Amino acid sequence: MTTSAVEESPWCSVARLSPSALAAASELKGTPSELRDAGQAALKRQDFTTAAALLQRALDQDPAAREGWEDLGHAYAGAGQHDKAVLAFKKELELDPDSAHGNADLASE
Repeated sequence: MTTSAVEESPWCSVARLSPSALAAASELKGTPSELRDAGQAALKRQDFTTAAALLQRALDQDPAAREGWEDLGHAYAGAGQHDKAVLAFKKELELDPDSAHGNADLASE
């Protein structure tokens, strides 16, 4: 977030990615950690579709990453894909049944 020099009030801009940018994101190569970092950045931008694609690719390489499932659930929830969000949160809880975040996330879906 930045501040306007004129008004000194917070402002931000959110723009949707073009189809070509989304395609480029889906072809991004990297380690599971790099893909997850890129997915988290997309989540912060509220680009939920790109986030889900990147996080799913990271989890394809490292399905034991509990935090990845949590992030994927948030991406799907943000994109309005609640059935997929529930599945991701359930997978997170399979890996860590005592996860307070996972239980709360699942309950909210």
